[in-house]
Amino acid sequence: MAKNKYNNITKLLESNYWGLSVWESRYGRGFYASVMRLHYANVLQDILTGSDVEAVELECYLNGKGKWLPVCHGESIEDALCKLDAKLEKWLDKNEWYDRVDEALYAIEKNDGNYKLKELIW
Repeated sequence: MAKNKYNNITKLLESNYWGLSVWESRYGRGFYASVMRLHYANVLQDILTGSDVEAVELECYLNGKGKWLPVCHGESIEDALCKLDAKLEKWLDKNEWYDRVDEALYAIEKNDGNYKLKELIW
């Protein structure tokens, strides 16, 4: 049996009710990959491919204080998936992380104008 290239993504998909989502970023500048509840992946995709102000604010958060969330940007699909798989290794055994991910994504979905992002630091 061949070794799975994305072991951490596979472990997360097998142990949770989360799904893998990949989408093209705005203006064709690479791809995003995420592993989370698919509803929240759709919310992120809508924001990140939507209006400039919201997309830029969320991108800044995801690349800064929100870098602990299970979403990555890459120049290609392969690049985004590899970055995501590497990021997940740190979090797979931390049960609290799963709840914090859902809390952060819920706050982003309910968008109060700043996503309450200052409160969502891991």
